[in-house]
Amino acid sequence: MDKEVQKCVDDLMTSTGVVGVLCADKRGMCLTSQGIANPDYSGSLTSLTQLAAAIEPGKGDPVILFENHGSQCLIHQNAGMTLAVYKTNG
Repeated sequence: MDKEVQKCVDDLMTSTGVVGVLCADKRGMCLTSQGIANPDYSGSLTSLTQLAAAIEPGKGDPVILFENHGSQCLIHQNAGMTLAVYKTNG
């Protein structure tokens, strides 16, 4: 894995409220995961970003937000890499 990507993930993990980070390649293979981010879901997260992009083609890379009572999961794909950031509300 690229050291720059790992440093970015490490930096994100030190951000307030962040409890997990996952990074996957364009095929859904998990490149790294930390905290509560489950590497078994990397393929599903990548598929979601591809489906979201297909809803409005040509509009750029969408950001997907899943939210429940206590946490959020933000998912974004850029340059063929999917990033999921898990945060607690508050």
